[in-house]
Amino acid sequence: MNLKSKNLILIIGNGFDLAHRFKTSYNDFAKFIIEKKIAKTIIESEYQTYSESLVKKGFIAEVKNNSIYNDRGNFIQRVTSHKINKNYEGMSDTMQSFSSTIKQIINNDFLGKLFDDKYDNWFDIENAYFQEIIQIENKITRSLPKKEEIKKLNKDLIEIKEYLFEYLKSIPTEKNHKVNRFFQSDSFKSIENLYIINFNYTLTIENYFENDFQNTKINYIHGDIDSKDIIFGYGNDKDPNYKKIKESGENEYLRFFKTFEYLRNKKYVDIYDNALEYFEDYDVSILGHSLSQTDKTLLKEVLDNPKCNRIHLHKRKDLEYQEKEMMEEFNTLIYSVSRIIDNEKDLRTKVLNYEDSVLFPK
Repeated sequence: MNLKSKNLILIIGNGFDLAHRFKTSYNDFAKFIIEKKIAKTIIESEYQTYSESLVKKGFIAEVKNNSIYNDRGNFIQRVTSHKINKNYEGMSDTMQSFSSTIKQIINNDFLGKLFDDKYDNWFDIENAYFQEIIQIENKITRSLPKKEEIKKLNKDLIEIKEYLFEYLKSIPTEKNHKVNRFFQSDSFKSIENLYIINFNYTLTIENYFENDFQNTKINYIHGDIDSKDIIFGYGNDKDPNYKKIKESGENEYLRFFKTFEYLRNKKYVDIYDNALEYFEDYDVSILGHSLSQTDKTLLKEVLDNPKCNRIHLHKRKDLEYQEKEMMEEFNTLIYSVSRIIDNEKDLRTKVLNYEDSVLFPK
C-alpha cells in the first residue's frame, strides 16, 4: 500500500471473512435457518418432540388434514424425505423454491418477507429492517396499532439476531497464509499505530494481529461472538426518513438504531479517544466492507474527516485476470464512498486510484 501516514485505521467487514471462504454470507445463514430450524422442527414433530417456536404449531396438522395436494403438501413431503439425514442437511437448495410457503408457516413475519424475496433476499437485513419501519410509519390504514406493529417487528429482529449469533458461533475460523503475507508486507511493517474497526462479530482478525503488532488496537464496534452483546440494526441518521421517525415521539422506533446502540458501551468513544482525536493524521484501509448506508454515520466520521489523508479500496485478487469484473467491483466501492464524502474534490484526492491500488488475496 502506498501510505501517506504512519497511522492506519483498518476497517473490516464481512467480505474479509468471505475472502477466507468462511460461510458467513446471509445466504449461508438462510440455509442454516431452513435446515436447522424449519426442517428440523417439521421432522421432529413427527416424533412428538416439537421444540422450536419458529414454525407455526398448526402448520403440520393443517397439511395432514388437507386432501388437496398443494404447495404445502409438496413442501412437507420434500422436508420429510430428508429425515434420514440426522443433520437435516442438503435440503436448503431445493426448499428455496418454496419461499412463499416458508413465509406462511413461520411465526416471524419479517423473516418470512426476507425468504419471500421482498428485500433482495438476505442481501441486507439491516436495511430491510429500516424499510419496514418506514412503511409502518407511513401506513394510512393498519390492522394493528402502530406501536404494536413496531414491537412485533423488533421482536422478529431480536429472534433473527439470536439465530445469527448461534450460527456464527458454529463457524470455525483460522489463519490464511495468503492473507497473512498481505499483513506481513513492508507497508504494514512501516505502520507506527494501527487501529482496527471490526464490523464483524467473528474473531478472524485476531489471527493476524494478536501478538505481531505492539501498537495495535482492535475495536469490535458491533460486539463479538464471545460477548453475545452484539449490535444489529440501522446506522444512517442522515437519512431524511430518520428525522421524521425520531420526531414521531415513538421510542420503540429507535430501539435498534445504531446511534443509540453505540451509547451502551465505550466502543464508539474509543474510536475518538484512540484514533480520530489521538492521531495527527491517518490513512484508512477498507477490507471487505461494502460501505453501505447501514453504517454510514460512523463511516462518515472516519472517512469524511480532515485528518484522513488517503482511503485504500483494495482490488480483489480472485478477479486479477478478469479486469472488467475487478474494475466493476472497485467502482461499486467508489460509488459507496461518494455517498459518504460530501465534497467531490475530497473524494478525488483521498481515494487511491484504481491503477495504484493493491490486491487483497482470496
